[in-house]
Amino acid sequence: MRPHTKPKGITEDELAAFLASPVPRTIPKSLLRAAGGGVQGFMLLFGLAFGCFGLFFCFIFLPRSLPEEWALDRGPRVTLTGRITEVSRTNLSINNVKVYAYDFDYPGPAAGRLVGRNYTTGRRWSSGERVTVEVLENDPSVARIQGARLSKGSLGLLFVLVFPLVGYGLALAAVYGGRRRKRLLTYGELQEARVTAIDETAMSVNKRRVFAIRLERIAPHDVPDLTVRTHDQKTLDFARGREADGRPVYILSHRRHPKRALLPEAWLA
Repeated sequence: MRPHTKPKGITEDELAAFLASPVPRTIPKSLLRAAGGGVQGFMLLFGLAFGCFGLFFCFIFLPRSLPEEWALDRGPRVTLTGRITEVSRTNLSINNVKVYAYDFDYPGPAAGRLVGRNYTTGRRWSSGERVTVEVLENDPSVARIQGARLSKGSLGLLFVLVFPLVGYGLALAAVYGGRRRKRLLTYGELQEARVTAIDETAMSVNKRRVFAIRLERIAPHDVPDLTVRTHDQKTLDFARGREADGRPVYILSHRRHPKRALLPEAWLA
């Protein structure tokens, strides 16, 4: 078995040859890794996994009968007397309180009786108990015991939607960020800039503070200055060194998106 080795960064000669090549450039894999391609891939996989995990929670906890619940709230509805026919504990708990299911029947529009199932967090009624039932006037099959709900989960559990939204949002950000990085590597114009400030922001990524690197373009002069935000320690150390000694940095930028840039010298091994 081969020992695990850390991937090597790109050398100064390799970087110089790449930057000197005509546009559109061909991006070597070593440069893509050095530019953060591996981070983007990890972020994509993590986002997809977190999104799938969130969908699983949504399947379990989301109230699935919200349309019927809202229809009963809007009305018109009629109030009837029903009877609990069976009480059972579900496999769901909310704030460590067990959710109970109630099977009940109530008078139908004809001579027969209709049946339904409602839920509460914690037990409220017993089998055989008489209860007040709200029935949707134009659809008698939609019924709710006063004080109960139609779904296992309560409205408060809608917060679980945050998990798939965050997960798939991270995945989309990884895809978008990777494509933007590749466009700059392929079509970006080599420019000179000077680091004027490095400011700490209120944002954190993986418990690492994000910093804003302020750059003043030296050439071309007709393109506005820009800010590069990063939490990568290697990039921050490089930028702080150039800020301290006043030496310019090379950036890859594009006139269509002048506020976006890469700092290729920060990727050197």
